[in-house]
Amino acid sequence: MTFIALVLSLTAAFIGAVTCLRVPLASTRRRMAWAAVLLALLVVCAVLLLADPGTLAGQAPSLGAVEVLLLVLGCAGAAVPGGSVVSAAVLGLAHRTTIPDGSAGPSEPQDPERDPVLRGGQWIGLLERAAVFAALLLGWPAGLGVIAAIKGLGRLGQLRGGAGAERFIVGTFASVLWAAAWAGLAWLAVRGAAHGALGFTS
Repeated sequence: MTFIALVLSLTAAFIGAVTCLRVPLASTRRRMAWAAVLLALLVVCAVLLLADPGTLAGQAPSLGAVEVLLLVLGCAGAAVPGGSVVSAAVLGLAHRTTIPDGSAGPSEPQDPERDPVLRGGQWIGLLERAAVFAALLLGWPAGLGVIAAIKGLGRLGQLRGGAGAERFIVGTFASVLWAAAWAGLAWLAVRGAAHGALGFTS
């Protein structure tokens, strides 16, 4: 079952890479569909990894070292570029739900991560998810606070308007949670492989 999780993680990484480049051209409905597919892949991967008897026990999963490395790379690909379309979908959904019925409201940006109010959001989002993934995979959860502080200080001058601050909070939560979920799966695989290589058992 863990081999299937490996294949699905690589599939999610491929979809993430493709959708990351196409987010600005996609409609809100298509972003939602892509995000739903990626979320489904995340859930299935989690179920398959957790169903492996050795995973939660800290033992080696039924994968070799090369397969574990590929699984980690797949999780990283799904977390970092894949988070672009997920964040865009969440921001689009938040935008729709905060406009009262019958109100014209501001037009939805083509890509919330490239919103001119928060310039450079696409690249910042990619770097943020990469940092979150690396920090959690290396067992340094305190790094999340450092990442949040750096991002907040960098955006301080652009967050004085209500709309910009709201998008910043929603986008950051979506981005960090997405990267953290995939990092957790990668950490389980790495921990099991390391314990197996050292001959540890529970």
